[in-house]
Amino acid sequence: MICLDNSDNLTHTNYIHTITDETMHHPDFARGAAMKYHIKDGIYDTIQQSQEPVIFDMYDLMRRRERPYYVDFFYDLNVNQLIGFAVRINNKSFGAVYVYVKEKRFFTPQQLQLAQAVCSHISIAISNVLAYEKIEGQLAEIHFI
Repeated sequence: MICLDNSDNLTHTNYIHTITDETMHHPDFARGAAMKYHIKDGIYDTIQQSQEPVIFDMYDLMRRRERPYYVDFFYDLNVNQLIGFAVRINNKSFGAVYVYVKEKRFFTPQQLQLAQAVCSHISIAISNVLAYEKIEGQLAEIHFI
């Protein structure tokens, strides 16, 4: 799942996700996927501030009194760990890649390093898409005037 900061700089939302049948048939899937979440939720902001992958234990997250809804959602799906990678360009974070795994220690340190490198390329691709969308919007505005 890839989440990006919203223009209000206070919230983030789901940008791209792949889903299993189990996830799609969860009764709260549509609501959870469409929600805006606070950037400073203790998870998303921690990922954005890190230069390395961040691994969260879902059981520990569930023990937090204040937690975003997506923690409950994925805990219900028997996810054991959330692994997060910052989406950043020029040292500025603008999103996060979440990988939810059902088995603890599913990835080796080498696999996490590879995933971190892939996320760097994902960051560039998303930045290019967002720039293209912005230019398209500006061109449409110019043609409308």
